Amino acid sequence: MTRIQQAVRLREAVVPGWLEEVVQLRPAPVPWADMIRAVIALCVPLSVAIAAGQRALGLLIAMVGLLGTVTDPDGAYAVWATWVARRRCSAGQPASPLARPFMAAAGLP
Repeated sequence: MTRIQQAVRLREAVVPGWLEEVVQLRPAPVPWADMIRAVIALCVPLSVAIAAGQRALGLLIAMVGLLGTVTDPDGAYAVWATWVARRRCSAGQPASPLARPFMAAAGLP
């Protein structure tokens, strides 16, 4: 019996089948929609600004687009801001202008 066969037998004896199935590597799906959004958010403003001779403005807009592509739209900050906006509206207080996009996303006035 070779060393490889011994190693296979040892692994089969030590590692249960269910654990081997759980930790098995699988390829992740390619996020095409996110990639297309990133191309639009980064390349289009840069291209238009460079063509117009306003490279600094294009870089600023592209950085905002980069921020929009790498953040999670349903992440902790969005949930927190929606919660704050709901609390303020239920208390009769006017919402902060910064919270209005999150209020609109939550369907609040």
